[in-house]
Amino acid sequence: AGGCLSDTLFFPVQVGSAIGKEDFKLGNELKLNPKPATSMISLQLTELAANAPMEVALYNVLGQAVIQEQTRYNGHNYELNLQDLNPGVYIVKLQAGGKVYTKNFVKE
Repeated sequence: AGGCLSDTLFFPVQVGSAIGKEDFKLGNELKLNPKPATSMISLQLTELAANAPMEVALYNVLGQAVIQEQTRYNGHNYELNLQDLNPGVYIVKLQAGGKVYTKNFVKE
């Protein structure tokens, strides 16, 4: 009978590939202190050798990279400066030794 109009709208959606669920593994080997964090957070990786190359990325809850650094592990910890970040929940993604480590934390 009379023309039927749909109220459904279709629009393209671009899905970023910043982090995915395959990246959330091996989290028990990565330790973050203090939690919650304020201006700095210390990353300790129990099974990474001193002077090993690593890539550290910090993502907001939308999956957008807010910090990306390539460095070497000193064998004890790695300090990440958070002073320029807004309070909220963040995800640390550390790639080293052929593995990916992820952990989330709150920045106050």
